[in-house]
Amino acid sequence: MSISVRSRDLVQHMDLVSQRVFVFGMPKQEALDYIKWKRRRKKDFQDDRLLDIRFNGAKLKTITQRRLIFDTQESLLATNGTVAIVNKSITLELETDGKWRVVEERVHGWKMINIDSEDTPHGE
Repeated sequence: MSISVRSRDLVQHMDLVSQRVFVFGMPKQEALDYIKWKRRRKKDFQDDRLLDIRFNGAKLKTITQRRLIFDTQESLLATNGTVAIVNKSITLELETDGKWRVVEERVHGWKMINIDSEDTPHGE
């Protein structure tokens, strides 16, 4: 995900996302599906709004031969100096073409911070 966001490669990015994906718990909207995800990311890339995405503190919850579920903290760095920090569960599934893709995300909480703010720790 990080590489595709930094390179603004929509095809590579969406190849990591299942056509059956749903994201639940997004603020102010219903579940996000594949079409909405693609539309949002395309706009982010075209408008040069998103610089980077990172995942920290992954904690494995479930693992089977075809499914992997983990909790993580996702950080999305925007070009305007804000960072969205999202606590979520991500479910990856091995699809019939042999690729692991995101099939579900559940947002548990989020916050926005400004990296230029004096309240924000520097050097991270």
